[in-house]
Amino acid sequence: MLSDDFEIDDLDSENWISKIEQLDSDLDCYYKEDVNTISIHFLYLNADNEIQKLTKQTHILKIPNLLTKDEFMGLITSNANSHQFFMSLRYNMSLEPMYLENFIRHKDIVSMYEFLSPIDTIDDVFFSPTISIFQDLNDIYIIYMPKSQGSRQNRATTKKHRLVRHKKTIKAKTT
Repeated sequence: MLSDDFEIDDLDSENWISKIEQLDSDLDCYYKEDVNTISIHFLYLNADNEIQKLTKQTHILKIPNLLTKDEFMGLITSNANSHQFFMSLRYNMSLEPMYLENFIRHKDIVSMYEFLSPIDTIDDVFFSPTISIFQDLNDIYIIYMPKSQGSRQNRATTKKHRLVRHKKTIKAKTT
């Protein structure tokens, strides 16, 4: 017996292919697919490091599974407002289908799966293909903090000195 609904006797009938296709289509949502859209969350902190404002937008990736450096920089700079960039995080639900049952049944070991990771450099951000039912969980978190008032004042009062070299001209000898 292959499964509860599919018996060896069914192999002789003409509709065995359609039964296999039906079983396969029922499992389509558990196959991995490329990541084409992600959610971008913008978190704005206040001076006490508390979340002051939170916004969210959906972003369609130009290249599947990749947020390019230019796209990433554009998102960071266009949403800075009166804040400065602090850090960013990537949440990529990269669970393999064969571990799905274990993941669901054993909630105590969920911490062994590392889906949330810091983005250390502003560069291309890669996403692993994701089980189709978890596609909506792939996110980028961009965190901003208030611009420091002290740093502006220091910049305004810092004076720059440039060394100027004077070239000496060599007089031609006349004979």
